[in-house]
Amino acid sequence: MSLEQGCVNAPVVAWRTALRPIGLGLVLLALMTGGIAIVDHHVKQRRIDRAEVLSWFCVHQGTRCGGPVPERIEKRWNERQIAYESAVVLLTLAGGGCLIFAVASERRSPNFV
Repeated sequence: MSLEQGCVNAPVVAWRTALRPIGLGLVLLALMTGGIAIVDHHVKQRRIDRAEVLSWFCVHQGTRCGGPVPERIEKRWNERQIAYESAVVLLTLAGGGCLIFAVASERRSPNFV
């Protein structure tokens, strides 16, 4: 039987069946990356708060100097934030694309296993 008659060869079927779990995995990975970014943001804010207190003591009392600089902490966070956001977008697009293609493939060929 040819492809026009509804016969799909085994490698194509195996590839198509793998798309749904791959897509779900990528979307879950995007959600996990977003969760990690949220936790990282909270940790960053706590570090900035502590650094600002130390900075105040250094400026006003001349003690506790040499600690972390809040601006540097924020700058590093901004760099990580771009990476987090890019990863979430790319993983979501890739996972969503796999899921859409898997569903479209199932609808096109009713004999899809």
